[in-house]
Amino acid sequence: MKTKKLIIFLLSIFLSFYTYAQEPEGDATDDDGQDFEIADVHHISEGIGGNFNFTNIGDQYLIGARFKPDLSFGKLGFGLDVPIMVDLTTGKVRVDEFQDGIGALRIIKYVRWGVKKRDDVYFRIGELRDGQLGFGALISDYNNSISFEKRKLGFEFDFVFKKKFGIELLYSDINFNSFTMLGIRPYYKPFGATEIPIIRTFELGLGYVTDHDQTVLTQNDIDFYRKNYFLDKGINSFSADLGLYLLNFKWLRWSVYGQGGYTPKIKSDTLQSYIAAFPNDEHLQNYSAGMGWAFGSDFKFNFLGNLLKINYRAERFWNSDYYVSRFYNFTYELNKDNRILQQVYSQKTDGMYMKLGISILDKIILHTNIIFEDEFNSAHPAELYFGLDLSNLFKKVTFYTSMNQGHITNLSDIYKFSDETMFETLLAWTFYTVPVINLQFTAGVDFKWTYAFLSDQNFEATHYVSPFFSINLPLNKEEKQPEENEL
Repeated sequence: MKTKKLIIFLLSIFLSFYTYAQEPEGDATDDDGQDFEIADVHHISEGIGGNFNFTNIGDQYLIGARFKPDLSFGKLGFGLDVPIMVDLTTGKVRVDEFQDGIGALRIIKYVRWGVKKRDDVYFRIGELRDGQLGFGALISDYNNSISFEKRKLGFEFDFVFKKKFGIELLYSDINFNSFTMLGIRPYYKPFGATEIPIIRTFELGLGYVTDHDQTVLTQNDIDFYRKNYFLDKGINSFSADLGLYLLNFKWLRWSVYGQGGYTPKIKSDTLQSYIAAFPNDEHLQNYSAGMGWAFGSDFKFNFLGNLLKINYRAERFWNSDYYVSRFYNFTYELNKDNRILQQVYSQKTDGMYMKLGISILDKIILHTNIIFEDEFNSAHPAELYFGLDLSNLFKKVTFYTSMNQGHITNLSDIYKFSDETMFETLLAWTFYTVPVINLQFTAGVDFKWTYAFLSDQNFEATHYVSPFFSINLPLNKEEKQPEENEL
């Protein structure tokens, strides 16, 4: 089984090279990579507006509105999310969104400058999605917020100096009550200032991640193990990586990379007490540092501009005992203590990481990624992300859906909502557009599986469903213009 998976991985790399390793009509080594970008699922369209909701959270019924402007000026962009929700039973304004953590600062959806890996200066403050450090040995597919209401205000930047020296940084939660997850990676492109094709893209990097988070989203969290008990003395991880482009043209970009990660033994008193409670478990009693290695290929292709874009990554990894590849991903924020236990219980194994993005005419957008070990089970669960956006396919219909699913031990787990699931879908119809000013009125239904306060004051995963009505004034010239008798 292991041999077959390795052969499939190597063939995917070979075929991508064999099919496209030909001289194009023109060299594009100075291309900034913009042609390869695929929009996020449920990406925000620039405009001024908001929505009105009748919402069901658990067994609570609320009515209200959210003001959600999203504006950009050149490289600068920002978005807000300002809620006013009233409980229909008590008549009180729901203030849970403004309590704990950063409180009222949650109205900041994001503030950003530039585009990562395209501009020499990039930063973003606010909600972080699909965060990655370097090639992803430590931080990969990371979201800093597990709750629609308990959003975090994170920070990330990527600076490049003189085309040779760079530094990436990601900080999960600007919360002065605790030192939360920090990832930093200085990197060096020794030939970056030259004009030598291929060689100038060679990059070396060193990564470091640490987390001493002693905060909790709420004291009433129903999950006993989501208290960050095992971070009482922090966790540290280290990585080293290198990579370069083998092909770099306007229509094709193919890179390869290698990376390794190392996590020292977590010196937590609480974790040691947990391990001591299982004296007959030899694997637990021998808990120590772990490390892993990986080799991957990243393939980006576009055909006739935006007619077809494909981004595909395949990575093969080899892990020792007590090491989990891409440890700091979306499941890490769902439950840090459980994620640490997953690492403590993990055994030597090999596996695959694959990531795929497809865009057809910028109207059909698909994103998916999966990480799994050769024989996944409760000790080595798989993790999956899937997103689909058809909002630009029809002139009046908005539809997108996305799901993060952790701890998949068998195929049936993919379809089950659990404490390690994040799900969101929106189906809406723009039923009227004011002529000339293009003010749009949209109605539909919004469903989320997220963490929220319930009426019993417990904080747990639950459904969040509401009729959706929005008024929006698009400021983007490319925004779809509804016409009569068209979907």
